[in-house]
Amino acid sequence: MENNSSYWTVSITIARELNSIESAVLYAEMESRYSLHGHVRYIGNKPYVEFTTEQIKKKTGLNYKVQKKCIRLLKDAGLIDVKLIGVPARNHFSLINRM
Repeated sequence: MENNSSYWTVSITIARELNSIESAVLYAEMESRYSLHGHVRYIGNKPYVEFTTEQIKKKTGLNYKVQKKCIRLLKDAGLIDVKLIGVPARNHFSLINRM
């Protein structure tokens, strides 16, 4: 099931604190994937969503280099946790402090 919404509700707080509107957009898209329960996978007792670089590019328009920067900023700020899972390995994200 795809979320066909054509807009996000972006956190101004995240954009300002991280000085990155792109990070706020990526976080908003991760939030929307959480709302689609078919995308949530529990590892231990934490919910994770799988989100490949190709999917991020398609949903947000962010290229690989910008994605990596945003993921690093969100992780360093304590907003997300990232795990590589599976073969081939794919990024799975958990929102630590959901806004």
